[in-house]
Amino acid sequence: MNKLKINLILLILFSTLLSQFGLVEVEMDLTQIRDSEKQFLKSLPEDIKSYYENVVYNSDVEDLDLELLIKIIPENVPLNGNERVITTQILFTNYIDQTYFARSVKFNYSLGVNLSYSTDFQSLRSILDFYGLLFIGSEMDIWSQYGGEIYFMLSDDIANMGQDANLSDGWEGRKQYIEDVILFKEFRNSKFTFFKSLDEIYMEDGVYEKQLNALTDFYNISMEIPDYEMEFKYIQNFFKAYADEIAKNFSTFKLNDELREFQYLDPENKHIYKNYIIE
Repeated sequence: MNKLKINLILLILFSTLLSQFGLVEVEMDLTQIRDSEKQFLKSLPEDIKSYYENVVYNSDVEDLDLELLIKIIPENVPLNGNERVITTQILFTNYIDQTYFARSVKFNYSLGVNLSYSTDFQSLRSILDFYGLLFIGSEMDIWSQYGGEIYFMLSDDIANMGQDANLSDGWEGRKQYIEDVILFKEFRNSKFTFFKSLDEIYMEDGVYEKQLNALTDFYNISMEIPDYEMEFKYIQNFFKAYADEIAKNFSTFKLNDELREFQYLDPENKHIYKNYIIE
């Protein structure tokens, strides 16, 4: 094997090891696009998939191996030009507690575009970075208190640039969204404490007293979440994903009063908490 091939293999392996995203699936719904324009977009899913599989936002968190499903719904593809402004909607989800639906997305695109990470604004890459950093920030909030702050702030920086860009559609709403995520410290603290309690509960040879205290801490901190935060989709998605786990653990440790209170904190999942209450 020649030296060039060896170097190329090492580069691919290195990029794969460092990437924060593991399984990435990209689907595209072309029902709204003319048959004559579908060919122009044929490589877009692979361009996006390749970018997420190779981008490195921070080498300190290269082993996250996050799963990501993206669904692209193009609405308009101009008839002519090597580079065209695509209008689309994009769904991003991790299959669990994070789902983002980006409306009014506009970006410049040409066949086989070469996407590479940069802090400069680029209409397609920056929309991918904005949501990619949201996924990573949310994950890092699990591992340490407010651990996702640096990633959320990077998303915020992108939204600031997006508002001033030529294709600024939708960026004002994204700016408000990331500001809310950053500011809702009560929820972020609750989320961190929840996973901290799971560490205690599923620890081999765990101590009952520590497990109970960890769950109680999670409950007390969750009760500090204001009602208006619970109306935020980012928070609702979390509790929808984990309500059953929360209720099961509360019930196991006979925290019936806490389960009753959770019905009022999280009314969207009231039926789940109610089912676990031991009368």
